[in-house]
Order: sequence, then C-alpha cells, then structure tokens
Amino acid sequence: MNDCIQARIVWYSSDSCFYFVEDGFGTNAYMEQDKLERLRSMRAKINWKLKKQRRSFYRDFTELLVGWLGQLPDLREIFRGVEIDWLLQEAVRNREKTQHNYRGRLFIRFVARSQYKHVPWLDREGRPNLRRTTALHRIDPSSTMCDAVHDLFQIYDRHDLNYVDSHGYTHFHVACRFNLHVKVGHFLRLGQDPNQLVPRTGDSPLHLAFQGIEGVDQRNYESAVRLLRRGDIDPNVANAEGSTPMQIIFKNNEMSKAKTFLKYCRTINIDDRDGMGRTPLQWAVANLNPRMVDLVLDHGAVLSNFVFPTESYFARGKRGMSSFDNRLHCAMQAIEVVRRLESKGYELSLSDALTIMEFITELRLFEVTRGRREHWNDDEDFARRAKRIQIIPELLVDWNDQLPNLKEIFRGIEIGWLLQEAVRNREKTQHNYRGRLFIRFVARSQYKHVPWLDHEDRPKLRRTTALHRIDPSSTMCDAVHDLFQIYDRHDLNYVDSRGYTHFHVACRFNLHVKVGHFLRLGQDPNQLVPRTGDSPLHLAFQGIEGVDQRNYESAILLLRRGNIDPNVANAEGSTPLQWAVANHLPDMVDLLLNRGAKLSQLRFPHRELLRQGIQRSVVVG
Repeated sequence: MNDCIQARIVWYSSDSCFYFVEDGFGTNAYMEQDKLERLRSMRAKINWKLKKQRRSFYRDFTELLVGWLGQLPDLREIFRGVEIDWLLQEAVRNREKTQHNYRGRLFIRFVARSQYKHVPWLDREGRPNLRRTTALHRIDPSSTMCDAVHDLFQIYDRHDLNYVDSHGYTHFHVACRFNLHVKVGHFLRLGQDPNQLVPRTGDSPLHLAFQGIEGVDQRNYESAVRLLRRGDIDPNVANAEGSTPMQIIFKNNEMSKAKTFLKYCRTINIDDRDGMGRTPLQWAVANLNPRMVDLVLDHGAVLSNFVFPTESYFARGKRGMSSFDNRLHCAMQAIEVVRRLESKGYELSLSDALTIMEFITELRLFEVTRGRREHWNDDEDFARRAKRIQIIPELLVDWNDQLPNLKEIFRGIEIGWLLQEAVRNREKTQHNYRGRLFIRFVARSQYKHVPWLDHEDRPKLRRTTALHRIDPSSTMCDAVHDLFQIYDRHDLNYVDSRGYTHFHVACRFNLHVKVGHFLRLGQDPNQLVPRTGDSPLHLAFQGIEGVDQRNYESAILLLRRGNIDPNVANAEGSTPLQWAVANHLPDMVDLLLNRGAKLSQLRFPHRELLRQGIQRSVVVG
C-alpha cells in the first residue's frame, strides 16, 4: 500500500465531471480495503491477452475509482508495467468518444497521484528499449486531454529515456509540442539533439515549439524557444511541406510568435520561399496584417524581389463574412497594407490594384439593401456606415500604369454611389483632394455612365447623381468637367428630388458647350428649378467663382434662342435683368433689353444682391 498519498475521488456520470482532492480528511479503512480487494479480484479474473476483456476491465476499474477514500494503492503490487502502460494508452484513446473524456483523465490522474513511476523495458543486454509507443505519443494536441500531459510526464519522468514511436515521434518532441519548457530543458541538458526531426512530417523541435497548443501554456512557447536556442538549433530547416517555422508563423498570421521567433532566431533567411513558393512578406500582405508587414520589412525583407499576392490566396479566410464591421475592417486593413508597402518604396502595379479592388468589391461594402433598390442612395443606415470608407482613392495616388476597366470590377450603381461620396467630402477637408482625385481617375479611365432602365427598358431619369450634389461655392467646381465626361449623354437629363437637372447644372457652371448640346436635343430653355424658381437664364447669370467667372456664353446662347422668356422672376422676385444690373454687366443689360426684357419691370436690386455684385466686380477687376 502506498503510505504517502491519501485522496478522495468524486465523479458524476460517465462524462460530466470529477474531483480529485488530496489529504485533509479521514479514511474509511473498511471501504478502502473493500475497493482494493475488488480491484485485485477483477484483475485476477481477466485474461490480459484478450483485448475485449482488457477493455472491459479498464471501464470497470475507472468505475471503481468513484468515491475512493483514503490511501492510494501501490499499483506495482497489482499490475505489471506493461499492463499499466496499456491502460494509460487506453485512457488517452477515449473509445467512448465523450466530449471531455473525464474517465480517461480520471484514470491518468489516479495513476500519477499514486506515485507510480514507469520502469523501462530492457533488451537482452540490459539496455532500455526506447522503441516503444506510450500514452504520451498518443495525446492529440487538438483534444481536451491536453492537461493530462503533465500527469503523464510525472509517470514517464526519466528524461534519459526518450521513447520513440513508429513514426519517429519522441517524448522530447511531445515536450516541445506542448511547450513544457522545464521538460525541454531537462532533455537538452542530457544531450538531446535540438534538431532531431519527426521523420513522418519533417518537423523540427522548433516547428513543434511554435505550433503551440490551446489550453496548455499557450503563451509559454518563448521559454521553449529560448531553451532550444541554447542548443544551437537551425531555424532554417524546412519540414516535409517545404516550410520553415518562420514561414508557418507568417502563413498562420501569428504576430506574437513572429516577434518571438525574430527575437531569438536571428540567423534566418527572411526571403526564403516555402513549399508553395511564397515568402513571409507575401503571407503578411495576403493576411492583411500591416504590423507583420512592418515586422518582416524591418528585419531585412527585400522589396525588389517582392511579388504581390495573387487573388488565389490574397485575403484568404477574410471572404464571406456577414458582419459589416468585420468586412469594413478587412478593407481598411488592405489599404493600410498598401500604405506600409508604399512607404518603403514599393510601387503598386495595375494587377496589384485590381486584386485589391476585386477583394473590396467581394466584401459587399456597397451592397444594396434588399427591397430598397429604388432608394439606394437614401439608405441612411448604409450611408452612416459606408461614410467611413476611404479605400479606393488611396490606391490611386501616383498611379502610373494603364487604368482599369471599372465596369469589370464594379456595378454601375456602385460607381454612381462612389462618385457621390467623392463629392460629399465627409472629411470636411478644405480642397477635398481625395474626392477630386477619385472623380478624375474615373473620368480618365474612360468610364461612361449607363442609364438605369425601368421595366419597359426606358431610362429612369428621376435619379440623383454626383452632378446634382456639387456645391457651386465649394472647391469641387473643377470636377464638374470630369463628371460631365462620365455622364456624357445629353439625352439623359437626370432630375433630382428638387427638380434640379443636368441641364441646370450646365447652365449654373456656364458650360456653354454642354448647354448647346442640351438645347439641340430639345431641352426647354425656360425649364425652372421648382424649389427656387430660377430659370436656366438665372442660373447662367449667377456665374461661379473660379470657374469661368466672366464667361457668360451660356447666357448669350440662351438669349439667342427665340423662345426664351427673359422676364421670368424667381422665387425671390429677381429677374435676369435685375441680376445683370446688380453685377454691373452693361453688355448683358443691353443684350437682355434687345431680347425683350422689360425695363418697366426693373426694380432696383435688393441691397444684399447689389453688395454681392460689387464684391464680384472687385474680385474680377
């Protein structure tokens, strides 16, 4: 009987939970002796050579442990070493396939607490036979049995006995795989080769140490690496898949492990390719991890040899997410990766940018809300979230390659929304260079708007576009030329909810060529803006600071139309003649009078209107 350990075991059901408490309670000699006798009787009745009986005995044995009070037995008085070894392996196997395998963990804990120690098998010459599979070899790192590895190493506690199974996997490898840094240190001090590979996988101890394990000292791999480093390991050894530990770490996007690896393993070939032909920098970019990009570049990765990841593995595992916030985060990470590369001198090619754009499109950041396609631009919830998107323009800075065919990447409704977003200037920057850059990019790519059609295939002209949204008082005025290159069809006179049309925009910005196109296609020169009552002639006279301020060709063109009415007053009661007087334009006053403007209807301009006109005269003069 073992005189050192007392224990009480409580275990509920076949796989619910168990408690193993040592010391601190009285013993029940009668119950203790009864359980011990039953255990010996059970062992004596089975034929150990019959596998079925062995398995039945294991189950009965573990049931006997429930409610065990008192001293734990000396198992060597009841079992041979080979039998205990088999029972330990059976405990690990979990043939019942229960979720937590409490039965197996109970048995292993029982053996360890009984102070049972493994005694090696000897060959004919009295030397330990190390070609032997043990329970340690059988523990699956992905199972819930991981905590049992500590108990098993109490049983197999000799570090000079590095048992190896039929796959070449050793106890030393197990210690590395489970990040048991104390055990690793013991093995190394006894002369264990730190570069010993697992033949089946080609994994080195360093591969195993960095693989980590959930629930078992997950953050303690640094100690194992530090100990392995003392053993003169080769960090550039590749496994059977052609990958070094560093390459696996970057492929798996594990930042903390990458920092630890580069801290302790400095004699590395940072630009080496793995079995798939990819470098750590390529994996860092493909995983959309800006910090890992910085890390590998700071450790000497050469950008001149860098090839941007292809679509086949770029952002793998980042696609198909349902959460908008997650998708948006991925998009922002992608653009941040580009920033980090460009800050180090990398120039994005057309194919690189297309890879990123296609990924962003796949993220469905511009997806139409179901059931509201007609009012897509009015989807306030979408606009609230999407206003944070600052992705596409970042790709366009210093673009020197051939411009893409945007229709191959985006739907028309997406480009339409992006153009409006460019005009909105949500960042409230003074010059909105971001928006102007994007609009110029779309125009230079020769993208042309295609109209939305109704169920009868007729163009739907009740649609707000970026042209309607340009504020004449903003610095975005020069973008109106680019937008009219995109919305270049004058037979499509889009009108917004206020009744403001593309024709009105052309008049307001004095784009006399565009005005002429609209008029030749039959546009009504007297069409008013309902909200303000302004006629096209009012708009043409209003001019615009910074955009052909003295260029009133649009007004002249309109006045030369025989059917224009120069006497229409807007909602404020002002006529074009009154505007011309207020702005000190004598030539235009003469032209208006010659075209039928009634001097009798002229009212002296309102003080505010006159003040604005004087200010314009001072600026122009």
